[in-house]
Amino acid sequence: MWRGHKASLLTILLSAIPGLGNCLEPARASQDASKCCAELDARLEELASAVLGDTARNVKVQIYGQVNRAILFWKDGIDCRASFVDNNTSSTRLGLIGQGTVRPGLTVGSRFEMEFVWPSSSEISDPKNFAHDEGLTGYAVRQAYGFISDERLGNLTFGRQWPASGNLTIINLGSQMNDAALHYNNAFSLGLKLSGGIFTDLRWGQIAESVDVLPGEYLRYDTPSLFGFVLSASVGLTDAWDVALRYEADGEAFRFAGGIGYRSDHEKLLNEFRGAASLLHHASGLYTTLAGAQRDDELSSIIGQPPSYFGYVQAGINRKWSPMATPRSMATWAFTETSKLASC
Repeated sequence: MWRGHKASLLTILLSAIPGLGNCLEPARASQDASKCCAELDARLEELASAVLGDTARNVKVQIYGQVNRAILFWKDGIDCRASFVDNNTSSTRLGLIGQGTVRPGLTVGSRFEMEFVWPSSSEISDPKNFAHDEGLTGYAVRQAYGFISDERLGNLTFGRQWPASGNLTIINLGSQMNDAALHYNNAFSLGLKLSGGIFTDLRWGQIAESVDVLPGEYLRYDTPSLFGFVLSASVGLTDAWDVALRYEADGEAFRFAGGIGYRSDHEKLLNEFRGAASLLHHASGLYTTLAGAQRDDELSSIIGQPPSYFGYVQAGINRKWSPMATPRSMATWAFTETSKLASC
């Protein structure tokens, strides 16, 4: 079976399969769409059976991706410019997920995902001297891991992925980002003037850090959902470990999602505690999101600096405003507070 197919991508990948050309015509009427997808699934299953034998009926493959480019406009008080960049908040990417059923309730598989930052909105080396011809060169492996999933025992994943406490601070039912990471201004100058009108070379990336955890090489375990609770634990190759507890409930009037987590990273000499909660009212679309974190940095402790704190509050309306539109937050309000000029 095949899921998440895009016509433009499948035209390239499946051109060698006879009889699929008509199915991929972009001008198909809507009443023929389901028939086309059913024929595509059948052809792919036949192809897999011919290559892999009887076990191919249990194999599923998914290709997904997105293109998310942005125009970044900046002004530093002396000069200004607009640059065409990749959106670092949610980068352009292409991924592949394959899995097979060993027995009922037990599946194994792998996931590989590339992201293409041409260039990244948060990593422009010099905004004042940035040239467009320096772009179209950046790419990276975003995720690459294998997994074993059992309905009763949970999921075990290994490889490049997010740790157990990853993505906790961006839990948000309002379809908005609530992370204070430097998605666009990491390399931008603070614009502090010295005597004589000279700008310093101090940049935002030198004084602020991301609240969320970046992906890395981890062995991670997630329990099955029990009354809405999922417990996760992970250990990394860099002597780091995480534990997290997430909870989600969807009732008639409200939907709730939240989680708390703890991370210890001996290589970076820090311990972190973070959490978030988000509540959505179905009928009105009103929602509110809270997020917070505390970081104990052993290097800061040596010089007598207190722990860093991060706090975030967001409220808004998330509704489907027209039958043809996806749910979208039309009005939001957010407040962020940090200590020591750091996002925790």
